[in-house]
Amino acid sequence: MSKIHLITFKEHDNGKNKTKLEKHLQKHASKKMAKKPKMHDELKHTPRVFVIEDANEELLEDLRNDPDVMFVEEDSVVYPAMAQSPAEWSHTMMDITAFHSRGYTGAGVKVGYLDTGAAPHEDLVYAGTYNANSTTVPAGADSHGHGTKVAGIIGMRNNTLGYVGIAPDCLLYGVKVDSNDGSGAMNSSAILKGTDWLVGQGVKIISCSFGSETNSPTRETQWRDHFNNNGVLFVCAAMNEANGGQYSTDPDPDDCVFYPGKYDFVITVGCVTDSGRIAAYSSRGKAVDVSAVGDGVMSTRPSDANYAGTDWVTPSTLYSSFNGTSCATPHAAGILALYKQMYPNYTATQLRNLFESNVIDYGVEGQDIAYGKGMLVSPWTSKTVTRATLTGSSVSGTLVAGKPIIYKYVPTVSGKYTLTTSGAITPRVDAYGVGGNRVTGSNSTSPTVADFVAGNTYYIGVYGFPYTQAGSFTLSLSKTGELASGDGSSFAESIILPVGTVASSIPATTNKYVIFRFVAPSAGSYTFETWNAAIDLKADLYNVNLDKLASSDDEGNGSNPMFTRTMAANEVVYIKVMPYNSSNTGAFDMKATAGTSGGTGSIRKTEDFEGSMTTYTWSGDWDDSKISASTGSWSYKSYAIGHGGSSQASFTETIPTTGVSPKVIFDYRVSSEQNYDFFEVLVNGVSKLKISGSTGWVLNQEIALGTGSQTVTFKYYKDGSSSAGDDAAFIDNVRISY
Repeated sequence: MSKIHLITFKEHDNGKNKTKLEKHLQKHASKKMAKKPKMHDELKHTPRVFVIEDANEELLEDLRNDPDVMFVEEDSVVYPAMAQSPAEWSHTMMDITAFHSRGYTGAGVKVGYLDTGAAPHEDLVYAGTYNANSTTVPAGADSHGHGTKVAGIIGMRNNTLGYVGIAPDCLLYGVKVDSNDGSGAMNSSAILKGTDWLVGQGVKIISCSFGSETNSPTRETQWRDHFNNNGVLFVCAAMNEANGGQYSTDPDPDDCVFYPGKYDFVITVGCVTDSGRIAAYSSRGKAVDVSAVGDGVMSTRPSDANYAGTDWVTPSTLYSSFNGTSCATPHAAGILALYKQMYPNYTATQLRNLFESNVIDYGVEGQDIAYGKGMLVSPWTSKTVTRATLTGSSVSGTLVAGKPIIYKYVPTVSGKYTLTTSGAITPRVDAYGVGGNRVTGSNSTSPTVADFVAGNTYYIGVYGFPYTQAGSFTLSLSKTGELASGDGSSFAESIILPVGTVASSIPATTNKYVIFRFVAPSAGSYTFETWNAAIDLKADLYNVNLDKLASSDDEGNGSNPMFTRTMAANEVVYIKVMPYNSSNTGAFDMKATAGTSGGTGSIRKTEDFEGSMTTYTWSGDWDDSKISASTGSWSYKSYAIGHGGSSQASFTETIPTTGVSPKVIFDYRVSSEQNYDFFEVLVNGVSKLKISGSTGWVLNQEIALGTGSQTVTFKYYKDGSSSAGDDAAFIDNVRISY
C-alpha cells in the first residue's frame, strides 16, 4: 500500500503552491527508487492542502525545510463515536415536532456528513454521495453501518416508512471516508478530500461523528479556512471516553474531548439520555458547546448484503438503534438545517448563536463541561428547569417523566456523603461540582457516594430511570466518612494535598499527570510547588469550576513549577502536575505552604490609578476609567475593540535575586461573553491567567515572576461574534513584591 502524506502551505494561492510542490516531486522522482513520489490528490477548494504518495524521507525533509510549507503530516485514522446500549426511545425530547408543524423541515438546505458510507435505503434520498477514500468501491458501500445511521438521524424522510429524521426534506450529501474493512477507521487524507468535495457542492453544515486523541494540524487548517472564508459550520462529536475510555486508556472523565471536537471554531456535542441526564460515557471538557439526545435512537442501517459486500445497490429496509455522541451530533446538525431554512441569510456566526441560545440548561447553572450550554430544543419549547435548594439532610419531590430535578447544595461539613432516594419511585442520582465535574460515580443508582467540601456549591440531579418513571420520592444525604485521596488520575480522583508535603510520581503506564486537590483551611496566601523531582515538570492551577487559572514551569526554587494564591477559607484549587517531556516518568514531592515560598516578600511598587500613573512605564492602549474600581474611584480598562480585535497594556520591571519568590499582585474584573471573549495575563509572553465571563472584582490575584527583565502584559481580546456585559477587562492595585 502506498504511504500517504498531507502537505499544507502557508499561502492561499493554489497555483503557486502546486507549482512549488511539483518541483519537489520532480526533483525526487528523477532519482532511482522502487516507487516514485507523486501527487495523490489536489483539493481544488482547499488551496493550501495537497496529498502526496510514496514520498521518501529525503523528500519529506526537503518539504519540512521549505519556508513556504506549514505542515508535513503522515496520514492517520480517526474512529466513529458510537457507544453500545439497547434501543429504547426516539428524539422527541427536543421538541422537533415544533419545527415540523410550522413547516421547518430543512427544505432546500444542504447538509453533509463525513463517515463510513451512504448505503441506499428505502427511507433516505441523497442529493449526492462520494467516496473520498477509493475509486473502486461506491460511496453506498457501508460495511460498518455508522455512516448510514448518521444519514438517517439527519434526513430520514417523512413518509409511511420507518422513522422521521430531524431535517427530512434537507438536501443530504454523504461522503465515505473509510476503507470499507468494517473497522470504521477513517483516514485523515480522505477526510480532507471529502471536506473539499462537500465545500465544492455548496454544503455549509457538515456533521462529523468521529475523533482521535491526536490532532491533524492539516485538517485543522483546512477546516478553519473553510469556517472563516466560506462560513462552513462543522458539528463534531465530543466522543465517548468519560466512562473508562472507548479509544483511550484511563482518560480523565472531566477532560476527555477528542479532536476535532477540541477546535475552538467547531460546534462540539455531548450526549443526553432519555431522562435528561448526560450519558455516563459522553466526553466532558471545556470544549463541549451543547448537548443533544443520542442514547438509543432508531435510525437507518445498511442491508445485510451491503454489510457483506455482495450488494451495494438494492435499498435496505432495515432499522436499528444508534447510540453515543455519534448519534447526538447529527441531531445537532439537523437542527442547524432547520434554523438555516428559517433564516437563510444568516451568517455562520448568527446561525450558531441562535442555535446555541435555544437550550435547556440541565446540570449545573450556566455552561459546564458536561452539557455545554445545555440540551438543544426548539425556540418554542419551555426552557424552564425544575431547580430547588437543599438545606437539610433530606428533601421530597415529584418527578415528571423525562424531566430531572436539580438541587443546589452547600455542605457545612466536609466529608464523604451517601445520597439515597426512597419513596414511590427510586430515581437515579448524580452530583456535580460547579464546573459540571462529576463527583459521584458513573452508575448513579441509589445509593451513591460523593465527596463534598464544606462551603462549596454542588448540584444534585435526580433522574427517572427508565425515562417514563414519574412519581414522588425523598432524597436523603448523610455524612458517612471523611474525605479520602484518590489516585490522582482525574479531578474526581484527585489526591488530597494538606498544608505540608505529599510524595508522588508521574505514572509510567496510564495518565502522564497527577492531579492534587487543596482545600484552604483558613483565609490567606498559599504556595504550591514541586520538590525533589527526578524529572523536569510543569503544572497547571485550576479553580473549583475547572477554569485554568495559571501555568507554571520554572518559576519556583530549583526551576520547579510554583504558584502562590490568596484564598478564602474552604476555597478549592486543583494542581495538575505533568512531565515537561511527555515520555518521562519519575518521582516528586508536592508541597503546600501557608504564605509565600522563600519568606514573605515586600511590596516594592504599587499603582492604584488614582492619580498620575508614574509607578510603571506602561505601553499599549488601555486607559484609566471610573466605570468600576476595586478600591477608590479609578481603575485601568481595556480599550473598546470590535469583533476579532484585541487590546493590551504592558510594563517591564527588572527583578533582583533576593531569595524571596517575586510576584505581581493585582485586582481584576472581567465582564465579557462567556467562553468567547477573554482577559489574559502574560509574563514574558507566557500565558499565566485566562478568564472569560462575568467575575466581579477578584482581589489580590498573585502571579509568580522570575528574576531579571520581566514584562507583564494584560490583554483583552474578542472572537468574531456577539458581546456581553461591559465587554471589557479592568485591573486595579497592581503591585510588585519580592
